Amino acid sequence: MKQMWLSTVLLIALVVHIPSVRSQTDNPNQPSNQTQAPKAASYWVTMPDSLRPGQQLHLTVQILSGQDPVTVNLAITYSKYINPDNTLKTVFTSSDYEVLPGDARTIPIDIPRNLMSPSNIWRGFYTVIVTGHGRTVNFSHNRSVSIFEKSASVLIATDKGIYKPGQTVNFRVFVMDSNLKVLIIPMDIFIKDPKNNIIKQYLRVNGSKLHGVFQDSFQLADSTMKGDWTMNVATDQAHDEMRTFTVDDYVIPNFAVQVETPAIPLSSSPSMPMKVKSMYTFGQPVTDGQVHVCITMNYIFPLWDFGQVQNPKIDDFCLDGKLNRDGEFTFQVTNQQLLAVVLSQNPYANDISYQTFKVEANVTETTTQRMQTGSSVMQIYFSPLTVQFLTVSKTSFKPGLASTAYLEVKKVDGTALSAQEIQNIVVNFNVTYEVNIPPEEQQKITDMPHVEEQITTNTPVEEEQSITNNSNSDTVNIFRRRPSPFLPFTKTTRTEVLKLDAPEQSLSETGIIPITFYAPPDAISIAIVARCKKPFEDNTVYYFISKYNSPSNTFMQLSTPLKTPDIGDIITLTAESSELVKKFTYQVISKGMLVRSGTVTSPTSEGSKTIPFDLEITQAMAPTVQVLIFYIREQDSEFVGDAIALSVNGLFQKKVSFKFSKEQVEPGEPVDLIIKSEPGSTVYYSAIDKSVELHKTGNDVTVDLVRKEQLEYDYGVMSAYSFFWGWPNYYHGKDISSVFQESKVLIFSDGNVYKQPIRRLMAELQGGGRFHLASKDFVQKTAIDSEQPKAIDFNQLNENTATHNKVKTRRFFPESWMWNASSITADSNGEIVVPLTSPDTITKYIARIFSIDQDFGLSVGSEVASVTIFRKLFVSLDLPAVIIRYENFCFTASVFSYYQKQIPLLLTLEKSASYNGTYVKRDGNTITETSENIACTEYHGDISANEVRSSMFCFTPIVLGNIKLKVSVLTTEEGLSDAVEHVILSKPEGVTYSSNYPSLANLSSGFWQNDFDVAFPSNAVDGSQN
Repeated sequence: MKQMWLSTVLLIALVVHIPSVRSQTDNPNQPSNQTQAPKAASYWVTMPDSLRPGQQLHLTVQILSGQDPVTVNLAITYSKYINPDNTLKTVFTSSDYEVLPGDARTIPIDIPRNLMSPSNIWRGFYTVIVTGHGRTVNFSHNRSVSIFEKSASVLIATDKGIYKPGQTVNFRVFVMDSNLKVLIIPMDIFIKDPKNNIIKQYLRVNGSKLHGVFQDSFQLADSTMKGDWTMNVATDQAHDEMRTFTVDDYVIPNFAVQVETPAIPLSSSPSMPMKVKSMYTFGQPVTDGQVHVCITMNYIFPLWDFGQVQNPKIDDFCLDGKLNRDGEFTFQVTNQQLLAVVLSQNPYANDISYQTFKVEANVTETTTQRMQTGSSVMQIYFSPLTVQFLTVSKTSFKPGLASTAYLEVKKVDGTALSAQEIQNIVVNFNVTYEVNIPPEEQQKITDMPHVEEQITTNTPVEEEQSITNNSNSDTVNIFRRRPSPFLPFTKTTRTEVLKLDAPEQSLSETGIIPITFYAPPDAISIAIVARCKKPFEDNTVYYFISKYNSPSNTFMQLSTPLKTPDIGDIITLTAESSELVKKFTYQVISKGMLVRSGTVTSPTSEGSKTIPFDLEITQAMAPTVQVLIFYIREQDSEFVGDAIALSVNGLFQKKVSFKFSKEQVEPGEPVDLIIKSEPGSTVYYSAIDKSVELHKTGNDVTVDLVRKEQLEYDYGVMSAYSFFWGWPNYYHGKDISSVFQESKVLIFSDGNVYKQPIRRLMAELQGGGRFHLASKDFVQKTAIDSEQPKAIDFNQLNENTATHNKVKTRRFFPESWMWNASSITADSNGEIVVPLTSPDTITKYIARIFSIDQDFGLSVGSEVASVTIFRKLFVSLDLPAVIIRYENFCFTASVFSYYQKQIPLLLTLEKSASYNGTYVKRDGNTITETSENIACTEYHGDISANEVRSSMFCFTPIVLGNIKLKVSVLTTEEGLSDAVEHVILSKPEGVTYSSNYPSLANLSSGFWQNDFDVAFPSNAVDGSQN
């Protein structure tokens, strides 16, 4: 054992001393391998780093040497499939493609759809093998790739998000590719109840009759299962997609509640004004309602303490009030009241800065006692400004090329600063950089805390601080990073200050300040500190930039205008380089596919350091696009390049728009829907009662939904968590290899695609600024003002004076008004007019539209259209979804008057054979409740403008099924009287029982039939059997 230990020591000593011995014996006149001329690159190949089954993969190849063609092909292997000799089995091999030396050639390769099994893809990985065979150029490369299963999108739309039993569900389904072109392919559609039973199915259907959209409807049973139903769609070319809708008995609300908090709530404000606002769906305020408001802490996650969930008692701040005639309730909350809410959760808190509160308000309508809830989340800020470096700022600097960082100053609510506010804001910039310390000057550090200090140039700087001031400014701010916790250590870098021509800058009208500088050649990292001066000196933001690495110190960078381009724009990009460049290659990638590629040549034969080129933005580049540029140095075959990502405004090649001919109509009044779209396209439009959307939103085809689908082609299902601010985004590449990698492009070449070696200790810091959000707004408190109407003698309103009013009964109250499709003829000017008759519901209808064109694909209307159905006097009934036979039921009938003078009212529940009216009968001193088949009438005297009067009517249903309730309100004004007839479902009394009769179905003959004898118990309620 002792002898073995000595051998180990000798071996280690030999390994350690070999380099020093060799350096002593090397002949200095003999050329080393490092000085030999590098081999010239003979080819390069690029392709996306992911495969998309069923779509084309674009392989770009350029042969740089020789005169003979090279045969190129691509193979795909899968690790789950192993050959008998333990080699990977090839699951796909492309055809052979002949590539001639010269310009780059892009080869489209169709990737088969059955490349993988979705259930097994997680068990293995795929590898691409790219080979080239020729007389002088031969190569073979393999690389692991990911499988991106999303190659098409399935969109499902229903006319509503919630239905009652017995209602009709309207739906549309279609499939589109990544370029929004609709695919006419077979689809299997399964509609399932909450227990996953298939209630209806459509097999191998398509929408060939409607430009690829399959549109149909089905009716729910009267006694169907309640809960969340699903609509599942399966195709051969896309992921299975599912949408849910709810089936339940419900009553839609007719008013909404909003909570308004200050736009920029500041912790320095002694109090904060807030407002609760309630409006009916037909646009008028709720004038008679009780308000209950509570303010609580808003937590995204539960509170944890040492792994145990806490459920402390939350001391909320609550108050009650009443809506005024404008439908508003205003109140003030003091800073101390909010702090008390914080202290109930955190007894150590002493401030409300950056705390988040939830303000929730319940409004109860007095006449119907219906309650609606609204809420708002309010974060308290210390400063009204947010200061941040934009994503367009460089994340790495390249010596010899200008680096620009863009600082944006704006209000935290996103609103623009006023001219006066802009004049008051001055920003101080300080730029420091780190350089390597020569070995002979390095020091051993035993203690170095994290500090940020101000150093005056007239004061001697301690040697161990290693700070040099090259600025003409009197003071500089030095930002230090915390060193390694493993002390002591040897400090290898020092911080120096970069001189700026204008360290203090005023804010421009756009709120953006560009700071441009050239990094010193010995800098290894740069830190920028931006600090606002008074009165916003607390707004400070830091930005760190690391060095881009190149073995030849040759660099290239791409820049673009700050303005976000629209589809159809032609933008100018500029390529800058540290040496003369004769030409370079560019590639445009969007949604994981190569959209465009080409070569840009210098305007001069000797080359240029600045080369602009134009790029037309197409629909295929929306919503985000990556632009990659690169060239190969002739001296050492090193790849030099850069990449940038751009957001693109708009998604669609053509626009579709629509509007109603009138903003407000009376019930039953004609109104036109005016639609504009591309000639030859088909438009699909729908309209839904706003009250239904207050209850539950529907499954609509919206711009946001399409954008989410498009982003998933680039970023996967995590696209919902990605942030796209509209600015260009520079990749965080530190070398050309990472530029290709972050552009999601694989590069194969015998040239030098340089990759910086990984350091054991990371010296660079990445990051941007911290958001500082805040605000102040004041709302005046409104006093509650109410007036009592004067009484009118009942004799002023009788049957003779009211009969001259030709009362039209309102009966048509659709929750879903329109669900239609129309064709825009090719010979039209792209406009059609759809004549409509407005429903009888007093509400606002919200309409949406999309169109599909064979050439331009899908287009979705960016804005909704709306029309309000309204009259100056109307009656509204507060009814439940169902009632029980033989049970006495009471409901509220409310009359809304917006007529500009006082008028008398006579409110009547008409008699019907389906129910008996219930009323109180007095016989002397005896009062009894009586139920008879009669009409019930109540006189209300005069009603003033903007007033609501209510009556409660009681009745007893005596039949099952749908019962018609008719209530009329009569007045003495011509054409002002109103009547409504609603249908309410009467269900049988008693308790529901059910039984089943199982039977085995034999489908071997393709057809099965069986008769069941069903026996109901003797005590079954008549009419309840199903």
